[in-house]
Amino acid sequence: MDLAIVALQKELEGEERTAFQFKFEQRKKSVGVYALLAVFLGGFGAHKFYMGQLGIGIIYLILCWTFIPSVIALIEALFSGGTVDFHNRKIGQDIYQEILMIRN
Repeated sequence: MDLAIVALQKELEGEERTAFQFKFEQRKKSVGVYALLAVFLGGFGAHKFYMGQLGIGIIYLILCWTFIPSVIALIEALFSGGTVDFHNRKIGQDIYQEILMIRN
């Protein structure tokens, strides 16, 4: 797990930490799934839909006949680790903020 996520969890107390972990596990994305979708179905934007980027996914889908999205998706598959880690950090920060709002 990312050190930033662990640091956020350490700032929480018992039940809050459990709630954070539960919500994070439900929302986080997998690097492996993202990379496989990018390689095999990237030309159709499947990896973008997986990440919740519907607008970009639709653009990939519309342009799939040009094979340009396929080439871009292969490049994105190479950088999938950083992309998914950034996304998961954002999810962790959002959950942390939700818990702090409930606390107050």
